[in-house]
Amino acid sequence: MFISVARRVRDLWIYFKAGHSGYLVYTMSLLNFVVLQHRLLISYIPILSQYLSRLSTFFFLFVFTYIPLAIIIGRFEYQKGEMKRRPMLNPYTQDSLIGNIKLNEGLLKFIDGDEEGAKKEIEEGLAVLQKWRLER
Repeated sequence: MFISVARRVRDLWIYFKAGHSGYLVYTMSLLNFVVLQHRLLISYIPILSQYLSRLSTFFFLFVFTYIPLAIIIGRFEYQKGEMKRRPMLNPYTQDSLIGNIKLNEGLLKFIDGDEEGAKKEIEEGLAVLQKWRLER
């Protein structure tokens, strides 16, 4: 009973963090940015203040220019390959992928009947992952 309650609390915490960091904080920071730019930029420049004095006007202009621009830049970054390469910059991610590939290849060799090849692949995979093991 205690474990199922703890698991539910943990799940609720995970859902909270995902919704909070992925959507709510992002939305609040975007709205905060709009309000600050309107207050600090538009209200102190007379020509802009003349045409964008209302926050709602500035907000719609901002949304209709910023969002498409962000999409274009994001698409460019994705096509350039930066989005795919970023996780690979992390050495733990690299070693984890290499180690797991070696372990899987070892299991496939074992299934195919190549016990010596399987042993070699599994040992190599474990050697790669071993350096990340915490010593107690």
